[in-house]
Amino acid sequence: MKKNGSDIEIDFESLISKDEVRKLALQTGFSQRSGGKIDPYEFLFVLVFRSLASVQPGLALLTSFLNLLVTREALHQRFNKRGEALFGKCLSLILSRRLLTVSPLKTGLSANFSEISIIDSSSWKIPEQLQWVFPGCGGSGGKAGCKLQFCYDYLTGEFQILEEMEGKLPDQKFTRNLPSIINKGAIAIFDLGYWAFESFFNISKNGSYFLSRLNTQVQLWKKDGDVFVAVDLMKTLKNSPQQAVEIELYLRKGKQFVKVRLVGYLAPKEISGLRRMKMRRAGQKKGRAPSKRSLFYCDWSLFITNAHVEILPGEMLRALYRLRWNVELIFKSWKSVLGMHKTNVRKNSYRLKCELYAKLILATIVHRIHHHLNSYMWNSQKRELSLDKLWKYIQARIGTFHERMLLGPVVFSAYVNSLLKNIMLVCEKNHQNKRKTTLQLIDEMIGDPKPVKGGIEFKFTVRK
Repeated sequence: MKKNGSDIEIDFESLISKDEVRKLALQTGFSQRSGGKIDPYEFLFVLVFRSLASVQPGLALLTSFLNLLVTREALHQRFNKRGEALFGKCLSLILSRRLLTVSPLKTGLSANFSEISIIDSSSWKIPEQLQWVFPGCGGSGGKAGCKLQFCYDYLTGEFQILEEMEGKLPDQKFTRNLPSIINKGAIAIFDLGYWAFESFFNISKNGSYFLSRLNTQVQLWKKDGDVFVAVDLMKTLKNSPQQAVEIELYLRKGKQFVKVRLVGYLAPKEISGLRRMKMRRAGQKKGRAPSKRSLFYCDWSLFITNAHVEILPGEMLRALYRLRWNVELIFKSWKSVLGMHKTNVRKNSYRLKCELYAKLILATIVHRIHHHLNSYMWNSQKRELSLDKLWKYIQARIGTFHERMLLGPVVFSAYVNSLLKNIMLVCEKNHQNKRKTTLQLIDEMIGDPKPVKGGIEFKFTVRK
């Protein structure tokens, strides 16, 4: 809402109201009647804002933030199945309400896709006492663990929490859901953990696109007339006269085929050397040496996509794939600043879920502020806003944010809007003169095949 005619004001008034929270509390059974002792709106946002602390608050401290005297035992009893349902429904409602006034990022490459969806997951260990609810993968992964499946649209800043999973479950268990969440004309970027032929096939069938690293264990095919012939990729790369190749190939399962473009970049020696060292160390732990084939592929960075060259030039694939690091930075801020992986919970799984949903609500609010300002700064002045700086800015003022939200979304919106110009000033991302950011590379349609500073111009060998 632009009450004063400002282009940068954000409307949080429609995010979620007190009446909506109280209505959801009655629907879930959290409140048995209107006017209960613990107000659900106040209870919700105590957890949302007071979770952003260097030390996770215990029950006694949480009771001190409520406006009425409540014992820690009484508060403990509210973390039950009904409380979990209330927090989950509030999170779903907030995620479903997009800020329609926010403009998407405008770049040279992004104009070719309706969305740039980045799919990834984050996992963390939780107290062992909860392994009966959230079993971990064991070993260094812990006996108990949580995992979030996450989808982030780089252009609009909106994200979806796709699923909360047990820490022991691999990403591939979620892969079957990908085609249903990728809209027509969008491109999905994901890593090898989500590799599955069925997903690639259905994404292509639905008129969407994908970008992934190549699983070098998979057989690739080329079409010779009406016949499909297996490709010896290792031999093809060895015979390549250039340091970058682009080949039209096919993925196959039974009688189904997916046409893809394989784009490969020869890695610098220091990068390939590090890959070999890691591979040998991993092999030593398992008591076996890596194969010659695996060691050979350490020399190459290989990607596949079904997007045709007119909308995604080969030299731009690596620059676009680098957008996955934005999700890594999001996860890093969630853990280092928001403390997503920290909890005082030892037995009550409902309280663990309530805390998780509360932190995700705060993350939604912060990321909407970030994208709104980042989009405004980029589209108007080619400047960018640092997410890490914004988190720390808000963390330093979290008490005031909480107080304003308790007064209602209207007061909260007014307070946030009063800070926006100052946020853009002190949280601006520093640009290096010798190194462009990923957004600058994509905007200027500059390929980024070399993952180190300086270097070589890559010329593509395109083969059909």
